[in-house]
Amino acid sequence: TRICIPKTKVYFNAIPAPSMVFPVTHIVTTASHIHRRLPRSDDTEKIVEIAMETLKKIMRHNLPELVDVTISKPQIISLDVSAKIKEPLVVDCFPTGRLVCMLDESAGILEDHRRELAYFEKSDLNLPSGLEMKDIVMVMTRCRDVTIRFQASQVLDGPVKMIVHDGTIVISSNIERYFPEISVKKAIISSKPNSFDPEKIARANAGVELFKVDKILTPDYIIDSGEYTSTLVKPKRYSSYKSDLPSTAGMKVTNTAALRNQLNSSSNAKEVRTA
Repeated sequence: TRICIPKTKVYFNAIPAPSMVFPVTHIVTTASHIHRRLPRSDDTEKIVEIAMETLKKIMRHNLPELVDVTISKPQIISLDVSAKIKEPLVVDCFPTGRLVCMLDESAGILEDHRRELAYFEKSDLNLPSGLEMKDIVMVMTRCRDVTIRFQASQVLDGPVKMIVHDGTIVISSNIERYFPEISVKKAIISSKPNSFDPEKIARANAGVELFKVDKILTPDYIIDSGEYTSTLVKPKRYSSYKSDLPSTAGMKVTNTAALRNQLNSSSNAKEVRTA
């Protein structure tokens, strides 16, 4: 169709897209390269339904050109959205995951029971939203019998292959024995592939780039450096577990390759149920 030819002037009607639909802000209902005045569509709901389903199929291709369309070069990308795309692997990390590091105060990296890495965000936790980063790290690493469960889809390439499904990180309710002021939210379990906001892919890619160049915050540094504040009172008791890894209290950034090697080599060490 001529509408797709570069530099063709196109007239169209559009309506705002449903919220949180990346990278689309509007959905076209009628279009023409001839007529300036266009009729209103009689079946807008059907158009939106078909457009949304097609958009989901496009986003599953995880194309780099769609990570940030505001800076991408104008081009025509040909995709066969009718072909069945292999669904990404969904992992249910149970009974416990492990906090590897934080990337900033709102996102970090988890390790599942297979020692695969997953990108997560603070909003994925079933903890109160007012907790500081140091609070979260203490909860996830310093309480021996507190477990971490989550679901994630394998959609990325590189050292971090998974993205945690929105809201599925469940800190076990026995955390209240350590911190009585914490009341965990109801657990969310989502086994459907790609159960996260499409914009999360772009944030995950940016976070993985930080991980690759060692711009991370280790749990030891966050807790022991004195640089970060906590809203929690001293827990009733700490785990007697002491990390077998070298202390990183004086390190804000650590070598991720070394960290992964240390994690992999710790299989003979004492099992820790929480991080």
